Amino acid sequence: MTQQELFEQLEALGFPLAYSHFECDEETKAPDLPFLVYFEVGRIDVIADNKVYIAKTSYALELYTDSKDLEAEQLIEDKLNELELPFIKDEQYISGERLYQVYYEFEIIGG
Repeated sequence: MTQQELFEQLEALGFPLAYSHFECDEETKAPDLPFLVYFEVGRIDVIADNKVYIAKTSYALELYTDSKDLEAEQLIEDKLNELELPFIKDEQYISGERLYQVYYEFEIIGG
């Protein structure tokens, strides 16, 4: 799966989506909650015969909500399972922003 294919699959969830962050300034505000951001966390390559044999890229997907949203979480988890992307999940409340952040991390091989 390529990063573009990942974007298209995540976009199909119907939430506002951006890579890394939404561009915001005085004129352009962040989208309404809930929204998603995703980004590359790192990459570990398997090297053989002096070339990259297998590329494994780790991605993070973050869901931001103003309250605990089990339905949104389930939609995301169903999509990741559909795509056969095993994930780890964590969450936190960001008190300064009054937001909940649910964090998923998974790997894509190839692409």
